[in-house]
Amino acid sequence: MIRVLSGSRLVQESLALALGDLLLHRAVVLVADYPLGSALALLSGVQGPCVVKTASTSPFYLSDLVALGPAGLVLESAGLEFLKWTLQQVSEGQRVLPRLKEVALTRKERAVLRLLVAGVCNDGIASHLGISPRRAANLVSTVKQALGAETRADVVLRYFGMTPAPNIKTTLQKTGNFSLPLEGETA
Repeated sequence: MIRVLSGSRLVQESLALALGDLLLHRAVVLVADYPLGSALALLSGVQGPCVVKTASTSPFYLSDLVALGPAGLVLESAGLEFLKWTLQQVSEGQRVLPRLKEVALTRKERAVLRLLVAGVCNDGIASHLGISPRRAANLVSTVKQALGAETRADVVLRYFGMTPAPNIKTTLQKTGNFSLPLEGETA
């Protein structure tokens, strides 16, 4: 038996339908990470073996998912047959987890990253971690630099494996093209 959990009812019902004929040795929970990031909350209530299916390829996010203890992790790009195989393996007591890239952040920087993704301000980060606001601000800068992010929004996007839209000011400075057409004009 497969129990499907997702932040999207449509995704939940679609996966349940697609996997309905799969015979397993024991029950497995499939956590479909839709919308992206919902698996972090859904995993905390899961009892027994589970598999997470996600579209993210970010080592930061995937490391956080694996730390929550699923027996399997399937990337969106793997396809339905690999998902079925993974569910079968997990139902037989196996673990199916990808090798993850090393995350080059300290434990404290990882904690700051998670708090940034949760939308916590510098003072809140300082309070939560028991450090000074100045130290929190320095750690935020370090995390932004490590992820190649210019803003807190960029940090969130990069955490989930998404690429932020290019900054128009930076693009103009790099290209040297400062002449933009006016509304209604063509270039």
